[in-house]
This record gives sequence, C-alpha cells and structure tokens, in this order.
Amino acid sequence: MRHVPGRDDATVKDKQLRTWKEKWPNYIRVHHAEFVAGTLANGISLGEMMDALKFDSFATTQRNAASRKGNTDPRKAYIRQPAVELSPQGMAWLNERLEATFAQHGKLAPSELELLDWPTLPLQKKKGGG
Repeated sequence: MRHVPGRDDATVKDKQLRTWKEKWPNYIRVHHAEFVAGTLANGISLGEMMDALKFDSFATTQRNAASRKGNTDPRKAYIRQPAVELSPQGMAWLNERLEATFAQHGKLAPSELELLDWPTLPLQKKKGGG
C-alpha cells in the first residue's frame, strides 16, 4: 500500500513504547502478511540479498545490466524507488531464507497478531459532507 505521511509514521508515543522505532519509524502496510515468531534479529536482510545478488536483485537493475545502460547498483535503485520490483532471483533468494526462518522460529498466529499494539487510523470524512 502507498505510504501516507502521518498515518504510516511512528508517533512520539510509539517511539517511547518501542525504542527501536527511532531507527525504523516508517510503517509498511501489506496484505496477508505473515510474521516470524522471533525478534528483528531473526529477520531477513534485504542488504544481504543485494550484496549476494548485485544487479540481479531487482528487475530494473537486471534490465540495465543487460542493456548496458542506466543504474546497475541495487542500493541506488532501492534508495530511488523503495517499491522497486524484485527480480525472480531476488524473490527466490528472499523466499528461501524466509521459509528457513519460518521453519526455525515459526510464524505468529493470527490470534497473537490481534494482541499487538496496532496504530490507529484517523477517521475518514465521508464524501458529501457526512
């Protein structure tokens, strides 16, 4: 989902409750998410993927490498466009590690997710003045 400033940023209260949000204050909203039953240390590193696959990390850097034109640095591509499309190799690399992490640490159950302190969404005004 597209980032909405304010809605998708940690508040001062959020940062006080979870000090790691000082370093990672932006929320990424996804559908049908699955979460590792572990800590951030058990997460999968996009940086490691970029180090391992180089230009094969993303579709755009692959195309640029094949055409010998444009940016082939995956980190620059990610900085310029955080929603950059993974290459098939990038997706396979991430999925392989994610499945191994799920096998080692498990997944959070939906009932556990409901207990988390989700950010509240501001009320939306109805169209037509209501």
